[in-house]
Amino acid sequence: MPIIPAARPAFLRSARPSRWRRRAAWSALGVLAVYVVALAAMFVVMRQPPPRVGEMAPDFTLPTVDRKSQVTLASFRGKQPVILVFGSYT
Repeated sequence: MPIIPAARPAFLRSARPSRWRRRAAWSALGVLAVYVVALAAMFVVMRQPPPRVGEMAPDFTLPTVDRKSQVTLASFRGKQPVILVFGSYT
């Protein structure tokens, strides 16, 4: 008795992928590219060595709470101690 292959559905019979499959593939490729670029950027930033004990902290700028101006760490050097607190209080 010969073996008869099962009939393929119509959407699998076409040699060329459908439009939505091509769009899905390009979308997935785009997401992957963005992910790779983001990882590369994070790797470059993280390669900088952390400050050692006793060294000056690197300068940075942050917006104020009302977002009308910015504050830099260098503006506090020699004036008053700056304490950075990270954590959750809930």
